[in-house]
Amino acid sequence: MPPSPSGPAVLVDDRLNGALLSSRFIALRPLEPVLSRWIWAVLNSRAGQARRASLATGTTMASVKMPDLLEMGVPLPPLVEVQRLDGVLASIEAKTHREEEPSESTWWVTADLRLRDDWGIMLATPRPELLEDGEPLGSFVREMKPSRSTRSFEVPTELPGTLPVVDVSVLGGRPTRRWAAPQSTAVTLIAPGDLLISRVGEYSYATVAQRPAVADPGIFVLRLRDQSQGPALAHFLNGREGQTRRRMFLRGKTVPSLRRADIERFPIPAEALEFEGDVDPDVGLADQLEQVLWTA
Repeated sequence: MPPSPSGPAVLVDDRLNGALLSSRFIALRPLEPVLSRWIWAVLNSRAGQARRASLATGTTMASVKMPDLLEMGVPLPPLVEVQRLDGVLASIEAKTHREEEPSESTWWVTADLRLRDDWGIMLATPRPELLEDGEPLGSFVREMKPSRSTRSFEVPTELPGTLPVVDVSVLGGRPTRRWAAPQSTAVTLIAPGDLLISRVGEYSYATVAQRPAVADPGIFVLRLRDQSQGPALAHFLNGREGQTRRRMFLRGKTVPSLRRADIERFPIPAEALEFEGDVDPDVGLADQLEQVLWTA
C-alpha cells in the first residue's frame, strides 16, 4: 500500500519475485490468501479510495498511517461470492501490468550535430534506426484534431447535457473529474473509435474511445482511416517497444511532450498490426472495480 490515499494498491505475485519494498510503503499479508485480490479491489475502487482519503492526515503531503489503515472496515461478502468474482477481478488486475523496459547499455556515437536536425534522437537511444522501422502513424490517420482548453466553461460535477473531459490522468486510469458542454465551439469532441494518445508525459496511455467525450489539450485525438486498426495501434503504443520509440521524440525537461509532427512521423512496424486482442476498456481502474464490486 502506498502512503498516498490516491495511489494504487499493488497485488504482489510471482512477477514481483526479487523486488524490494520501499520503507514508505506498507505490505499487508491477508490471513486467507483467497481474500488478497478482493481486498486489492476494494482498496482501489472509487469507494475504497474515498475511504482512504478520509483517513489521510497531513497538509503538505496527505498520507494514511498503518494503524488507521488496519482499522479501516472492509466489506466482506460470503466466501462463495468472493470466489465467483475472483475471475473477473483477476482479469482486471492483469491489465494493470506493464512489461519492464530493459536498461540500455552505455553507447558512444560520433556525429556532426551541425548537419542534423534530429540530434536529440541520437542522444536519446543507441538504436536510431528504429525511426525507419515501420509505417508512419500519420498514414493511418484521416484527421488529427487539435485540442483546446475547456477550463473557462467546464464544471466539476456531471450535469445533464455535459460530456466527460478526457485528459492525461483519465487516460492513465484515474476517474473523470471535469465535464463540459459539447455545444461550445471551442471544444474538441471525441467520437467512439478515435485513437487517443497522451501528448505530455513519458507514457502514451493510448486507448480507443468507446463513448463521446471532450478532449483536453494534453491529448491527441486521431480519427483513423480504418477504425478496426485502433486496438492494435493502441496496444503497440502502450507496449515496451512503443514506449521506447516515444522517448525518442520527447521534448522538454520539466514537462516532456510530443509535437503533432512527432505523432505523424511515429513509426509503426507491420507486425504490430497483427494484434487481434480486444479493445481495453477506456474506464479508469477505480470505476471498473466500483461497477464489479457493488453491482455484479
